[in-house]
Amino acid sequence: SVFFSRSAGALLSPRGFMVSTSSTKGLIANIFLSDTLLPTLSYASCSVAITLLNKLCVATYGLNYQVVVILFQNLAALVFLTLFRSCHHQGSFPFMTKDQVLHWVPVTLLYVGMLITSLGALHSMPVAIFTVIKNLSLVFTALGDWYFFNKRITLPMSLSLAAIILGSVLGTKYDPNSTYEGVLWSISNLVVSTVYLLYVKHVVDAVKKQIGSLGVAFHNNLFSVPVLGLMIMVWPSQWSGFWESWEKLPPSGYSAFSALLLVGALMSGVSLWAMAKLSTTSYVVCGAMNKIPVSLLGIWIFSQVPEFYGGVGIAVGLVAGLAWIPLSAAGQEKSEREKAEREAESDTITAQVTVRSGGTSPGATDRTPFIASPQAKGLQIV
Repeated sequence: SVFFSRSAGALLSPRGFMVSTSSTKGLIANIFLSDTLLPTLSYASCSVAITLLNKLCVATYGLNYQVVVILFQNLAALVFLTLFRSCHHQGSFPFMTKDQVLHWVPVTLLYVGMLITSLGALHSMPVAIFTVIKNLSLVFTALGDWYFFNKRITLPMSLSLAAIILGSVLGTKYDPNSTYEGVLWSISNLVVSTVYLLYVKHVVDAVKKQIGSLGVAFHNNLFSVPVLGLMIMVWPSQWSGFWESWEKLPPSGYSAFSALLLVGALMSGVSLWAMAKLSTTSYVVCGAMNKIPVSLLGIWIFSQVPEFYGGVGIAVGLVAGLAWIPLSAAGQEKSEREKAEREAESDTITAQVTVRSGGTSPGATDRTPFIASPQAKGLQIV
């Protein structure tokens, strides 16, 4: 959905989806504490609403002019974030330096690409099917982490990713409302989203830490405006076509588009509020669980009912996407534990070699007893 594309940068943490499984045990209690219930419900409601409103505007009311629709949404979000920054003492963040802006140019281009392909897919595909296909970004991101950054993929994680693929194939094949155009838009969105996530996580993560999540959201919307304006100049039919369709809208169409701009603006503040109040696990799980009501409401509101096997594919894809969160966390914990064990073993071997060769050790200069590692208990180097 457009919300998940817009908030991808804000969702990222240094460990991304690799959150601690120990915090998962307290997820229910954490969400229902008095100071977390309201931000959780607000975040869930806005994220569901913005997906359905985008679908309503571009598909039902014929405002299928992605560049212009995204331009208005980003301008609304930019106004909200600017007011929030000026009025809220905790909303301050530094503006990017020249070097940071240059590093952020690919992020802006990928960000705009995600939004455009998301709207294109929502116009041509059922909400439920696009939501399930969107989970394939987990597959591509996991493979990218494995290939480029040597991140481990365990057997349970592989089974979850296989189930996501199976659910996407079944859902798309056995939904009569799916189209080839929608599949192409969805695949394009997957590719752009995966490159965006990998680039932000591993290339410009240092910039994100300096300006914070609010700064990422602000600069993404700020830098996207001239890019979208340039696209309109190159593609003027987007602008003229939008206003031609705008004049033909019924009153309910004006209301839907106004609600879209309002929810889109509020989404920036609500997501940051939820991030501040919820643990990383709670926030990620809440975002994943939002896909269930989005899919069901999309089927009901737009009367896009899949066939039996299509429904099975949607269910399998959604459940596999939820299962991926704890499985990936467990895989990350196991990798970190094995890495710590290898480092400890290496330290032990190094210390033993140093002692046997009569060389100096880290503790030799100050005559302080030095314990090489827990595994080398009893071995002191003086």
